[in-house]
Amino acid sequence: MKKMCAAAVIAVLVASGTLQADPGGFDVNVTLLADNEWDGIGYVWRYQVCASPCTDKGLSHWSLSICDPENSWNLGEPDMLYFDLSFFGGSAPYSYTTGNGVDYTVEFGLDPTTGVKGIKFEHNDADGTQIGDTLACDTFAFRLTEQFDVVSRTWGAKSGQILDFGAADGPACVPAPSPAPPPVPEPATLLLVGLGLVGGVIARRRHR
Repeated sequence: MKKMCAAAVIAVLVASGTLQADPGGFDVNVTLLADNEWDGIGYVWRYQVCASPCTDKGLSHWSLSICDPENSWNLGEPDMLYFDLSFFGGSAPYSYTTGNGVDYTVEFGLDPTTGVKGIKFEHNDADGTQIGDTLACDTFAFRLTEQFDVVSRTWGAKSGQILDFGAADGPACVPAPSPAPPPVPEPATLLLVGLGLVGGVIARRRHR
């Protein structure tokens, strides 16, 4: 039998029906390891997710918010907009294998359990391979088709009937602006430059 944390976490139902967790117990940490890594196809974002072994279930899923509700990406089927879905197999059901070789189902949109809207990694492997169970940490990634600035994003995680929330760096809502192209000279400017060059040639010939 697994040893429970000394400070027990009690999950309760609130009026909205969303599970809430006592902040003193179950502890999840989500850390951005690398952002905008070009892999020849797109820009890869990598995360480390860790959890304290406070339950006998481990982490069932975690979600990272992508944009705010008033300025959201289209996270519904069939268009997840800036996500490169070939990273997850290219067609639903989407899947991902973590750095420790654990299989997860990948979903997009609103996670009804945590209320976080974005990308969701749902544990889909044998019991015992969850984060916070036999694994203290695992690594996740996704690939975007554009380069994005780094901003703070909300995440939510669930273990059994226990939730935890926090913030981690993630992609902004719009791609980073591309470098401005060099200004194109106006026709009048080009004419003046051309006349100057012709005048210089004539002056040199007269000098000779």
